[in-house]
Amino acid sequence: MNKLINNKQDWESIKNNQNYPIELFFQYYLENNGIIQDIEIFSNIFFQGCVNQVVIINNNIYPSNFNYQSAIKKTFEYFENKFKN
Repeated sequence: MNKLINNKQDWESIKNNQNYPIELFFQYYLENNGIIQDIEIFSNIFFQGCVNQVVIINNNIYPSNFNYQSAIKKTFEYFENKFKN
């Protein structure tokens, strides 16, 4: 997969939009050891999770609510930290 965000400039242009492409969330997922490599499968699961607001087990093995707002929050935190400097 070609990365949507390769540098701070890419991130700045994406984060200032109101509509976030699925590729943004997919890149975050893959860079955080996601195992699904097919964006179509990922997007189906992602959107079902957003609609149904499912509970997932996070990296610390604690249950966490998943919805679109939590996906945006986690993705933004990740890329903000990645491109801090």
